[in-house]
Amino acid sequence: MKKIFFMLMAVWGLTCGAQGVTDELPEVEMVSMADPEYEWMQYDEKDSKAMLKKQGLELESKKDDSLCATYCEMPFNTEDNDFVVIFDMKPESVDDKKPFGIIYDVENDVTYKAMVLTKKGYQVLSVADGKVSVLRKGMYKAKSKDFSLAMYMKKGKLTFFVNGLPMCTMKNAVIKNPQFGFVVGNKGKMECKQFGYKVLERDTTSEETDEV
Repeated sequence: MKKIFFMLMAVWGLTCGAQGVTDELPEVEMVSMADPEYEWMQYDEKDSKAMLKKQGLELESKKDDSLCATYCEMPFNTEDNDFVVIFDMKPESVDDKKPFGIIYDVENDVTYKAMVLTKKGYQVLSVADGKVSVLRKGMYKAKSKDFSLAMYMKKGKLTFFVNGLPMCTMKNAVIKNPQFGFVVGNKGKMECKQFGYKVLERDTTSEETDEV
């Protein structure tokens, strides 16, 4: 999971908004990061660290050329259900060189998807065997030090929310793996205070989707 965000910055662009986003984010009950039902990865290595503390789970990337993540398996089927997943997090600083955000559809540490923020923009990524593809990118101006990052899957449409407001929508989304978490890069540091999820009944009349 290294040398990823240097490649991302090379293809950075500001081309997308949240046009067509109309769904409101459902209310979700939040859970402590220390809840023993969920097995978040914890480690302290040369390039990165993820450790549970009193205020939440602290995540730290120790090198410029390093991406740090933690995730766990949620107890629902992502292919057969609609759902919402939310993380409340606080980065140490909001910087264009220190991206942070949500990691999802995690197969392993080199195959996953993510939505990351910097001070001025966002990107939705697909990483396959360490190779990065940018699915969506656009402008975002961070005005807060505390962030609630959410993803809402409804009938094959995946919408990302930041502090309750829609960021962008992927209209034809498939999430195969129920592993979700959060990520920070390039000597960035943050803490995730709590998280939550809600499983929703899926309307069987949903449109056909293509994998993204």
